[in-house]
Amino acid sequence: MAANKKKENKTRVKSSSLKLEGIKELGGTEEDVTLLQDVADSGSGSEAESVADDVSDDDSIQQDEIQNFLKQLDIEKHRPKVKGSKKAEHTEAANEDQEPSTSSNKVDKKEKNKYKVQHSEVSSSVKDPGVEYRAHVRAYQSRKYLLVKPGEYFDTTQASEGDGNLPGLPSDLTRQMEEFAAKLLSDEIDVYNKQRENAKRSDVQWMRTVLTSGTLADKVAALTVLLQESPLHNVTYIDTLLNMARKKNRRENLQAVDTLKELFLTDIMPSNRKLKAFAQHDLTSLGSAAGWNRDVMDKRLLLWQYEAQLKLKYTEFVNILKTLAHDVLLPTKQKAVSTIFNMLVEKPEQEKLLLTTLINKVGDPHYKLAATVSHLLTKLVETHPNMKTIVVREVEQLIFRPNVAERAQYYSVCFLNQLRLSPSHRQLAAKLISIYFAFFKGFVKKGEVDSKMMSALLSGVNRAYPYAKLEEKVLSEQLEHLYKIVHIVNFNTSLQALMLLYQVMGTSESISERYYNALYRKLVDPALATSSKQAAFLNLVFKSIKMDESERRVKAFAKRLLQVCRYQQPPFTCGALVLLSEVLKVKPGVLTLTHTEEDSDDEEHFVDQPAPDDPDHTIKPDSDSDQASSDVEQTEAKHKPSTWVHKKNLNHKTERMDYDPYHRNPAYCHAENACMWELQGLAAHFHPTVALFARQILQGESIEYPGDPLQDFTLIRFLERFVFKNPKKKQQVEEKLGALSRVKSEVRGIKTLSVTSDTFANLEERIVPVDDVFLHRYFRQKLSRKTPARKRMMTAMETVSVILSLTPSWINMRATWTVLMLILTSTSPVSLARRRVIVLKIVMMKRKRQKMMISLMRRLTLMMMNLQKSFKT
Repeated sequence: MAANKKKENKTRVKSSSLKLEGIKELGGTEEDVTLLQDVADSGSGSEAESVADDVSDDDSIQQDEIQNFLKQLDIEKHRPKVKGSKKAEHTEAANEDQEPSTSSNKVDKKEKNKYKVQHSEVSSSVKDPGVEYRAHVRAYQSRKYLLVKPGEYFDTTQASEGDGNLPGLPSDLTRQMEEFAAKLLSDEIDVYNKQRENAKRSDVQWMRTVLTSGTLADKVAALTVLLQESPLHNVTYIDTLLNMARKKNRRENLQAVDTLKELFLTDIMPSNRKLKAFAQHDLTSLGSAAGWNRDVMDKRLLLWQYEAQLKLKYTEFVNILKTLAHDVLLPTKQKAVSTIFNMLVEKPEQEKLLLTTLINKVGDPHYKLAATVSHLLTKLVETHPNMKTIVVREVEQLIFRPNVAERAQYYSVCFLNQLRLSPSHRQLAAKLISIYFAFFKGFVKKGEVDSKMMSALLSGVNRAYPYAKLEEKVLSEQLEHLYKIVHIVNFNTSLQALMLLYQVMGTSESISERYYNALYRKLVDPALATSSKQAAFLNLVFKSIKMDESERRVKAFAKRLLQVCRYQQPPFTCGALVLLSEVLKVKPGVLTLTHTEEDSDDEEHFVDQPAPDDPDHTIKPDSDSDQASSDVEQTEAKHKPSTWVHKKNLNHKTERMDYDPYHRNPAYCHAENACMWELQGLAAHFHPTVALFARQILQGESIEYPGDPLQDFTLIRFLERFVFKNPKKKQQVEEKLGALSRVKSEVRGIKTLSVTSDTFANLEERIVPVDDVFLHRYFRQKLSRKTPARKRMMTAMETVSVILSLTPSWINMRATWTVLMLILTSTSPVSLARRRVIVLKIVMMKRKRQKMMISLMRRLTLMMMNLQKSFKT
């Protein structure tokens, strides 16, 4: 008996100590323990155990919920103040400096701190994380409730913390915690499957049937539904989709790739950060952050393990896409490339691997795929401007690779010269120029200057130079090559070189003089007529003329530009006249309409040849010539007689003052002494707009044209009006156009009206554009002739209808078809409805007598023949 009592007392002490610790952990005190001492233990009965079992089967009441409930009750307000309470302890600590504490108070304080439990707000330095984690792992028991509810997939509390292990956490402990987290995830999945099978048994069985024996589409749909319902608890089904994506069956693996892409983009991946491996989380502060609560700690470990597994599965998916991108079939590669681009744009996870794979496809043997990748890279940097430097660095590594194809280099340079730069991208612009000039030197050494690559390189330098702010010596080394390239490459490439020279033209006067000579020569290039860069060329000419301070050179450019317009198409001619009008606003003295005559020795002198029997076989010099010239003439006449003599053949050197159109230097061609007679010829041009613009310049008026003459006066625009085609409405075509594409001019004003409409025909001729006057006159005359004829025809048809209505009902069918054919073969603009009415009246008549029918049909036939003749005339 004594032994049993002693054992029972020990059990009671142990249970009371556990009860005290549990109550204090829930926020209670020793007073609560005292109140519960006399309460009978209700947990010993079988009924309580069964209730506990029932509760444990379902979602049990967690410790956090009880703490929140006690806080809401606010029991501390109703408690009596005890000397050893927490508040009293703070008061005693505050009064320690004034009153010495007695030994008895210290003893009481130690006794109270003996049962004190560390809460979440207390520092974790008291407990050793390694010891606590190992004890936590050893004390683990599988749960019968879920720690993570469907919809909670990631731990957002430590998303912004640094990566990597903190110092002081052993690697073996990290590995042990990772294994423990994997066990937690496995147990969580088992609990979820049991609860789901108990709640939705029929749905689970149907889903299993579909996954085992269903069609491919049904399997993919079932896997999608499961992963969307709870990705964490169904994470193993991602492996099923990955296995399907690895198969050689193109239909199956492409469908699995599409499904995985949608799932990763929408449901199971965080969009604001990268995924972390298990060791990258802050395991050191796990216990203190969770308040050493077992459920909270296990929940975080479980979420971290799920995130680590998802990171590995996503990496496998990216490797599968990389394999598909190297497939033999072009559609498979295009699908893989588009998926890589979408994942790179939407998610930051594995962006380096995705970017490298995408850039490597620029060198694909299929030129369509390579061009598509170059376009996708442009869209990528437009969506994420901060990635420009990273993308340029990766592209640089590709194009300087030893055995890379020249096509890959060309598409890479095309992508680089399409980048949109700003003043904040100074270093990036300098980097781009260094890449361009590295290729430029290589192509110049090989002699491959007339190529598409050279044009792309010069275009890139032109776009990056304004933002780079380089020193003069950086470009001075390449200027000599640029001047040589202008004269030996095609027109478009030489235009890019001239545009680059224009940007550096203001550095020295010698560069400026040489630049104007090259541009002056390029004006007479025959390729200008068929070039697609006419707008850029005219823009360059306008800026160069406007910047030039030499009036003689400006007049030379203006005269040669008018000479070129004589054999160019109307769009270019209109653009050149608009350019000249804008130049005249700034420099009105350029236009010279009078010819300056000056006495010169360069004129021709004609003399008669002396008779053969004349003893004085000499040529008398002109009174205006000096003696030296006459002696030379006599000598030339003795040795080689002729009927006329050129002064330039007499070795008499004098400076010519007349205009020389073939002079290589525009500053010394004497264009200031010539008349702009070309304008008079353009005023009589066959194109009405060209003639109008030329007349306005001759009259001293400025040309005000808001549109783009290079597009508005093309042949296709005229044909669209000529065939009475309505102008197209404004459509959103920004996606089809490139970032730096030229925007088409918008149709405005009267051009929006259809030429066949009455509104266009009723307009006054003075407000109609000159290129539409012909169509306006034609439709105006047609409208005036059409109204009387329509009225006459309607009157005639009404007469025929009345006659047929008064005709007796005994007309036979032969006569009826005669009248019917006359009506149907009429060339008049009779409405179809009116013809049908007459035909119905004829067909419904009954035949009865023949004699009266013949006489009546003769009259009707003559009437219809007369009507037909009148309409033809």
